Amino acid sequence: MKIIADTNVILRLLVSGASDEDAKQALVAAELIDRCDAVIFPTHAFCEMVWVMQRGYRFTAVEIVAGIEKVLCIKNLIFNTDEVSAGLRMLEKGGDFADGVNACAGQAMAHDDDAAFASFDKEAVKLLAKQDVKTLLLETKKQEDD
Repeated sequence: MKIIADTNVILRLLVSGASDEDAKQALVAAELIDRCDAVIFPTHAFCEMVWVMQRGYRFTAVEIVAGIEKVLCIKNLIFNTDEVSAGLRMLEKGGDFADGVNACAGQAMAHDDDAAFASFDKEAVKLLAKQDVKTLLLETKKQEDD
């Protein structure tokens, strides 16, 4: 059997101690995953999981990275290695997981390493530039007094 795991299925494995219900759901999720030939976990589900871990459970970046690394050890997990790795690199450097994913996915879609990641987010642009990603910082022009 193959499944496409919703974010909450994988997330329960990481937050099993948060409540009794989370623990019960973690057991159900783990049993299902063990029975599967393949567990497909799309990149956007990783992005959603990181967001929930940050905002809902107040995990630190270090805890989130450790959690994702635990998830990546699931033997039958199918995911986009390049995109998730790019997201982890950003998270480890203090940036946003999704920005790393978007830059990586965008370059793959462009079929060109010369495509620039454009953003108003100065921190994202700075962190990606340090990783040799071509970037373009967007800024609004300041209004001059007449």
